[in-house]
Amino acid sequence: MVTRLLRRALSAGSVVTIAAVALLPAGAIADVVGASGAFTLRGSHGYSMTVLAYSRRADGQGQVLVSVHRKRADVTYIAPATVTDALIEADLGSVGAISVAFVPSGSVAEERTGCAKDDFIQFDAGMYQGTIEFHGEEGFTEASATEAHAEYKPFLDLVCSGLSVSGETTVFGATGMPGARLRVGSVSPRRHLMVQFNENRPGARMTFEGRTSERHGSVVISRSIQGATRGGAFEFGDDLRVARIAPPAPFSGSAAFHRNAPLSNRWTGPLAIDFPGKSNVPLTGPGLRASLVHAKRTAS
Repeated sequence: MVTRLLRRALSAGSVVTIAAVALLPAGAIADVVGASGAFTLRGSHGYSMTVLAYSRRADGQGQVLVSVHRKRADVTYIAPATVTDALIEADLGSVGAISVAFVPSGSVAEERTGCAKDDFIQFDAGMYQGTIEFHGEEGFTEASATEAHAEYKPFLDLVCSGLSVSGETTVFGATGMPGARLRVGSVSPRRHLMVQFNENRPGARMTFEGRTSERHGSVVISRSIQGATRGGAFEFGDDLRVARIAPPAPFSGSAAFHRNAPLSNRWTGPLAIDFPGKSNVPLTGPGLRASLVHAKRTAS
């Protein structure tokens, strides 16, 4: 089903996401040989679910990537799967399962790649039929279907879409820069959590982003959230010796940073964050450290 134009699109040197790299084995972008399939479903609570499956092995053993997303929030599940031109089968553990067969319609579909003005791909049109069940943790979304249209747009979006770019200037020590960045992260390699707060001047709008990941059996789960909130949620002095943060949802509680305090008391308070499918994640306590520097955040 993968055409020469898709091979050319995937080998065009475009930047792909971390999730895409995890999905596609080494060398797959430059040499697309194997079975692949993709489809999308609408979930509850404003979420959409995109499924991408890929295998380069003769026995069909590969991976499936399930991205459940809405504006400013995303959860990605990567699991082993059996993927051939005829079927996709994957066990997503406690959140669901996919077991579908490809049923061709007998016609050929065409999709613009987006990599170049006149580039299109052609593939066998058809449906995936069978069982598609997804039940997000804590009920953050639900999706269920017995069929879905086969498509290649999700693959193309990984390598041919435009990118938004953000940047940050940071300065350590005394400076005239009015903004600040407070970053909280886990110190153990067995735990993966990072939340960052930025305010370009006192009282300005505060932006935030957070990421966490975990493994349940053979399923790797990555959650991310980002957004902006009113000014005043992040307070800090010019010398950055002390800072306090008390943001609204998806956060709860507050926390304070005291640079000159002992390490155990430098970052304290009942601050927590709600990720999709994983609520009330503590942002203070053992195994977590906070840093505070002057910074200016930019985005385009």
